[in-house]
Amino acid sequence: MRGSGTSDRPSTAWSLDDYIYQDVPTIIHFVRKAHGDIPQVHYLGHSLGGICILCALADVTPSLQPYIKSVITIASSLEYNQSVWGGCQEF
Repeated sequence: MRGSGTSDRPSTAWSLDDYIYQDVPTIIHFVRKAHGDIPQVHYLGHSLGGICILCALADVTPSLQPYIKSVITIASSLEYNQSVWGGCQEF
């Protein structure tokens, strides 16, 4: 995702919404294409990576669901009472 690892750091600020609406779908489609346009991917998300995929699949980008074979999250909290993502705690 933007700003992590060796990826470019955007010159403007970005938010959780940018990760969920833009980065997660881009990553999934990139991996599919890079592996011969495979129909589905397995997604392993650590911390924020897990939070992003769960929120994306919950109701943000349900069009991604056909492309996801499985999801594993590690250390991904779903308690966000003080944020717009408070609804994600219902999982």
